Amino acid sequence: MAAGEIVGMTGLPLALRLCEKCRRCNTFGETCPASLRCPTCGSTAVRCRRPSGHDAAEWHRARLKAAADVDAAREAAGDPVLPPRWPEAPIRAPQSRFPKAFIPGRR
Repeated sequence: MAAGEIVGMTGLPLALRLCEKCRRCNTFGETCPASLRCPTCGSTAVRCRRPSGHDAAEWHRARLKAAADVDAAREAAGDPVLPPRWPEAPIRAPQSRFPKAFIPGRR
């Protein structure tokens, strides 16, 4: 296994691929928001719509949440295609057993 590879729930490396629906986001198997109907504007197109009918610059938050909810349900069902989740809290580096004044090279 090479450094920097992302490993899936099965322990096998995941391949980054271009999303088939929107053709603009790269995915490891997560649900693309463009594959869902937007709860805010009802769009089934790749982009969300403004109230004027024009394309919105970004997806609505509700559409992003819906995609996250689909992934959460897939994860709960044991879908092996999803990458593992990032930790909720940052991982802290272990504390040195030496006081700062005694660390070699530090003043």
